Amino acid sequence: MTLPTYLEWPRDLIPPRHFNPGFTPQSAGGNQLSISGRLNNGGVPSFGLWKPSFEEVPVFDYRNSFIAIEGQVLGRNLPIMVPYYHNGFYPKASDPATATFSDDSTFSDGTSWVTSGTHVIVKTFAAAGATQLTVTKIACDTIQTGHVFTTGMHMYKVRSVVDGQSSTEATLIIAPELRADALPRDEVDFVYPAVKSRLIDPAGLSVAFQYNVYAFPTFAFIEDTSPTV
Repeated sequence: MTLPTYLEWPRDLIPPRHFNPGFTPQSAGGNQLSISGRLNNGGVPSFGLWKPSFEEVPVFDYRNSFIAIEGQVLGRNLPIMVPYYHNGFYPKASDPATATFSDDSTFSDGTSWVTSGTHVIVKTFAAAGATQLTVTKIACDTIQTGHVFTTGMHMYKVRSVVDGQSSTEATLIIAPELRADALPRDEVDFVYPAVKSRLIDPAGLSVAFQYNVYAFPTFAFIEDTSPTV
């Protein structure tokens, strides 16, 4: 049996009532993560750090799923891919949809493909620590300041777009700096962005249930800046 190396928070299954992306520009002391992923290292000189938080997460219909998440995460033992809820503010080419094979067939169990409707990839190599990234827009609308994306399990926001954005290419100034090398053809996900994080409180997922059924807990996360292995 192989243990998972990270867990993806179920974006649509257990969404929070209130979401704070928690981007902290020019991180300065306090609870931070070093490149190794350790907490409380006295601050990380950088162009920013993500500290997302969920407030009043309704846990009742999917209580069992939540308990399973707690068991897998085991405090800070397992990174969590914490979703960014953009509420439709991204360079959408078309809405996500299901699709079949070219001959209209499906998988053997009747399921079909899910297409995001928006497709962007890295165009040219950018080294870890860079704050500029050139991308190829395969299916993508105009990229704007404030748009958020994930590549390589790390999340970034667009600070500005270099003049000359075309329908097929854009050069982005981003924050924070790249946590790992970006390679040509790496996916740049504007549709379902998420950031690799750890719980600030190791016991944060241990919550009290009303009548052993209902709970509305609040969770605080902090970006795990360590490169993904």
